[in-house]
Amino acid sequence: MTTTETVAEVAGFLLERLEEDAGRAAAAQAQAAQYADGGSWFRADDLVRALRMEQVDAVMIEVHADPEQVLREVEAKRRFVADYASALSERQAVRDEIGRVLPTDPDAHARLSRQESELTGKAEALLPVLRVVATVYAGHPDYREEWRP
Repeated sequence: MTTTETVAEVAGFLLERLEEDAGRAAAAQAQAAQYADGGSWFRADDLVRALRMEQVDAVMIEVHADPEQVLREVEAKRRFVADYASALSERQAVRDEIGRVLPTDPDAHARLSRQESELTGKAEALLPVLRVVATVYAGHPDYREEWRP
């Protein structure tokens, strides 16, 4: 799994799943607001509140006790995808610049080559993270086994 297209597919898949998670968490949070004492969420083992909140997204209660935590997790995972995309974008800009300065400025070329290497290293370090994060959604019909680390 090294092609840019496949990597983009994993990143796109992750962003779609994260958007779904965020949507469910926000909906549960909005529904829970009318039941929660003091506007705070509860833990799923708090039976009294759980009974009062039967209208809240059951999946969110079962899987994630706290919609705010889910939203923080979604944001953290989105950051991995954004950092990866940024490294690729910056690397391409550096490559374009290398093509322009190569014949005229060997020092700039050397500096840009080092920068390109650093960005490649960053992208290569983040790719396994994206693949691991994607395994959280391995049960989704769009998940592909070839993405598994």
